[in-house]
Amino acid sequence: ADTLLQYASKVHALRIKANALGLKSLTDTAFFHEMEAYAGNLEIVQLNWQKLSFEWDEACDTFTAYIQSLGLKNHASDKHGHQITFQQWGEQLNEAFEALEMYDTVRARNILNELLQYQIDTDITKNLELIVANIDDILKA
Repeated sequence: ADTLLQYASKVHALRIKANALGLKSLTDTAFFHEMEAYAGNLEIVQLNWQKLSFEWDEACDTFTAYIQSLGLKNHASDKHGHQITFQQWGEQLNEAFEALEMYDTVRARNILNELLQYQIDTDITKNLELIVANIDDILKA
């Protein structure tokens, strides 16, 4: 029951962030998961996990399109001059989310921390930092 309440709290945070970013479908799906988790309906949450995962993937695609729409060069650099293309960055972001879906939070955290070395956009960086902070909270629990 405690794990389901923790999940509800985390999906609540996802809902708030998705709403702030204007991601209506992800917001709605996260709200559904939040309510079902608070109600203790583990089976309903599990049966609808794929939809949340799909909405998350759609959000990632939206961010990828946003990054590409910035009209910047096709790569970002870290403080050491190492470069990563936006496509590689997006693929690694997707890999991190796949790791989260497999409950491999350590791997996801490591990938996200690596991506944070490449400053693409202030808002994206802030959101990635929040995701890493949420993972850190989960790992502490």
